[in-house]
Amino acid sequence: MIKRANTQKDHIEQLGRAVHLENVTIAYSSDNVILQNSSLEVNGGAMVAVMSPIGSGKSTLLKTILGLVHPISGYVYVYSRPVNIVESNVIAIVPLKKEISWNFPITVNELVMLGRYEYLKYKLFVSQTDKDVVADVLKRLDLTNKKNTIISELSENDKQKVIIARAIAQDARIILLDEPLAISNIDDKKLIIDLLKEENKKGKTIILAHHDVMNIPDMFSQIIVIKDKKLVTARSKSNSASKNIPFISDSISLKDVDLGI
Repeated sequence: MIKRANTQKDHIEQLGRAVHLENVTIAYSSDNVILQNSSLEVNGGAMVAVMSPIGSGKSTLLKTILGLVHPISGYVYVYSRPVNIVESNVIAIVPLKKEISWNFPITVNELVMLGRYEYLKYKLFVSQTDKDVVADVLKRLDLTNKKNTIISELSENDKQKVIIARAIAQDARIILLDEPLAISNIDDKKLIIDLLKEENKKGKTIILAHHDVMNIPDMFSQIIVIKDKKLVTARSKSNSASKNIPFISDSISLKDVDLGI
């Protein structure tokens, strides 16, 4: 169970440094190195985009922060604790759609309710609070009328929204999202962006992987680029010390930043 902030001091401690990677090297083999001796700091309550082309390691980075991928060297901390001892409900993840078994015979409502697992496992029944949380996120993503639909019958856009809804229902302090904006419907994309902004205003830390370096919403306090197997800060509104890295303007374009891609 997540410890809630009861005092201003608790609140400050919880918002502190949410994610810290220290000299991390990630490799699947000697000739397949994803990151080499890279470090990263993400403050609590930040809205962060991880940018790079498809296949360059964004998904692996998210899974490393989650604790599913173990670096061959270096350290991964979440709220100053090694990631392997962090409570499972501190971080929620939205994986790529292809990583979900869409043929499993459950409804939209049941899949989103799985986000409440950490709250349900100590109870014998689904509480009204659990039902309300699920109903609220379905409404915010315009999925209420699909709640009894079997997930295999969903459109690709609705599948994306459903796995986002499941992560939001978890009520985690950190939300990792792998290509959540890779959908065709502009209205659905706006729903997702508005939802993430709302969650960020609640103090949630959002880390979002996005491959389209030329077209990204201007809502991020920090943009991290994977370049030459390193994590490079391309923009940080809270850190003006990186004077050698071009600041990305409000034109929501990365065209002036040399990413080497």
